[in-house]
Amino acid sequence: MGIGGGWTSDTLTESAVEHGTKTIEAALECGIIIFDFANICQKGKAEKVFGLYLEKHEDLRKDLFLQSKVNIELYDESNKNNRKNNC
Repeated sequence: MGIGGGWTSDTLTESAVEHGTKTIEAALECGIIIFDFANICQKGKAEKVFGLYLEKHEDLRKDLFLQSKVNIELYDESNKNNRKNNC
């Protein structure tokens, strides 16, 4: 699911947080308890939105499975492709 306001480098907006919150709650209502992220998802904003949600719903954390992938370098002027950093 795309939560966090897109692949831009723009600052995370309140609107994006609201949209992400609704998306998370819809997933939970459907029984989804596994959430998979990567540091490149929405340029890190997806994990941020999910973290904000968990701060407000701490009791929920024990019932969820979270997975996150790291070491993926985002595209920028020095790195023309998203790629895995094996260092």
